Amino acid sequence: MLIENFCTNSPFGLVRQVQRSLRWIDQADLVGINRICLVDQLAAVSNNSAEKVYIHGAYYAGEDNEPPYILLSVKEIYKGIPSALYWTTIPTLCIGRTLAHEVAHHLVAIRGYVFKPGDVENDEESIADKYADFHIRGMMEKWYYRLAQWCIKDIADWYYVHGFFAASKQEYESAAESFFLAFNLNPDHPEAAKYYWRAKEMCNGKMAPSELINDR
Repeated sequence: MLIENFCTNSPFGLVRQVQRSLRWIDQADLVGINRICLVDQLAAVSNNSAEKVYIHGAYYAGEDNEPPYILLSVKEIYKGIPSALYWTTIPTLCIGRTLAHEVAHHLVAIRGYVFKPGDVENDEESIADKYADFHIRGMMEKWYYRLAQWCIKDIADWYYVHGFFAASKQEYESAAESFFLAFNLNPDHPEAAKYYWRAKEMCNGKMAPSELINDR
């Protein structure tokens, strides 16, 4: 698999991390994908406004003579990971989740489904997330990925707690950023996304500070 790195300032060992993650995806599912392109950031326009929303990855089915390829948004994937941990298996897991999600979109494009015919009729994104979860569960067979997952959750919890600490000092932008980092590292966190949006509402004056601090 060709990996093209277009990042202006790559995290240490970036290409190696992508290569390690690719090994955990069924090679049959990768057939047809020409390359993985690593870029600093990707942005999409929100459905509700002209606001740009930064995303972790994208799949391009290709057209004319251009074969399918995957783009990975490195800054978004690595956001919240301390630079001292770039050499560990933590980035491998984070890259693996996004990469597997985009591979699922590739499977839909070439055969119309991910797990079984008709499974994407209602929500392709949810099915792609399930494929990514399946990929991550496979990686959990190794103790060092289980350790990495524990570290990711621990770091996410630290950001989550820091969000409330920042909110208690009325630093709502910092609180929103901390809650976002917690969710970015651990999308399964039960509360991080909710408090991120509440902190954003406080930044815009749409919610009283007590509604965030007291509702825990």
